[in-house]
Amino acid sequence: MDRDAEPQPPTPPDGPAIRAFYDDFTRKLIRDYVRGNLRQARAFELVRSTIGPETSSILDVGCGIGASSAAYLEGHPNATVHGVDISPNNVQVARTLFASSRLRFSVSDMEGPPGDQRYDLIALVDMHEHIPREKWPAFHRTLGSSLSDRGTVVMTTPSPLHQEYLRAHKPEGIQVVDETLVLGDITELARRLDATVLRYEWVSLWHTNDYVHVVLSRAPRFVAIPRRARWVLPARPPAIMGRAEDLARRIAARAGRARRLRHVRKALGVSIIAVILGLAEELRAGRDSGQRPVHGEGQLTSPA
Repeated sequence: MDRDAEPQPPTPPDGPAIRAFYDDFTRKLIRDYVRGNLRQARAFELVRSTIGPETSSILDVGCGIGASSAAYLEGHPNATVHGVDISPNNVQVARTLFASSRLRFSVSDMEGPPGDQRYDLIALVDMHEHIPREKWPAFHRTLGSSLSDRGTVVMTTPSPLHQEYLRAHKPEGIQVVDETLVLGDITELARRLDATVLRYEWVSLWHTNDYVHVVLSRAPRFVAIPRRARWVLPARPPAIMGRAEDLARRIAARAGRARRLRHVRKALGVSIIAVILGLAEELRAGRDSGQRPVHGEGQLTSPA
C-alpha cells in the first residue's frame, strides 16, 4: 500500500442503501405526525402560503408518510397533490393514512419525472440536502421538466450553521446523505430552472438562523396591493414573543394530538402503533376511558 497516496473520499451510498435508511424512518415520521413537529409545521405553512387559486397540481417530493401532502390540500379545494418518496414503506403508510381522490402517492427517486404531467408547484421540504451532490444536475433536470411554465418551487433546508453544528456536536443527527446547501447552490438551481429567487430567508426554530426557506418562481406575480393591506406590519420575531403567547401557541400546536392519534390507530391498527410510537400507555388510557380501539383495513403487520 502506498503510504503517500492521498486518502480517497468515502464512497457515497447507493440507491438501495438510501431507500433502506428511509424505510427505517417510517416510525419517526409517524411519531412526528402524531406529536407535532415545529420544523414541519413552519415548512407546511410556507408551502401553503404560496398556493393560489391558479394552483391546481402540486408535486410533494420526499412526502414521507403523506402528512405534508394532506396538509397542502387544506383550504385549497381545487388542488390535487402527487406525493413521491424513495421509501416504499413510507408510500404504503401514506396510502393508508391519507386515502383521498385528490391525493396519490408513488415511489420515486426523482432520477426521472415521476409522472407524465407538469406541476404548478413543487414542494421540497427538508429534502434537497438528502440528494447526493453528484446527482444534483440530474435531479435539477427532473425538476425542470416536471415544473409548469409558470410554476413555483418551495424549498426548506437546514442552514449551513445548523449542518456545522450537527457535524461538530451531534453527528448522530446526520442522515445517510446530508449535504449543505449555500446561497450559490440556490441561485444555480434557479438558473437551471429558468426561475427567479423570490425568497431566500434564514429562519429561527430551535436556534437562531438554523433553517432556510426558499421560494423560486418561473413567473413572479406583479399585482397591485390593496390600500388597506399596505400598512400591515409583519409578525413579530419569535425573540420578542411573550411567555403567555408562547404558551398559547404551544397548546394550540398540541391540541390536535389526540385527533391524529385516533386517526393513526384507526388506519394502521392499535398494536402496531403501540410498538412503533411507544405510546402503549396512551393507548391503554384510551381503552380505560371507554374508547374502543378500531383496526383499519390497511393495518400493517410488522413495525417495518
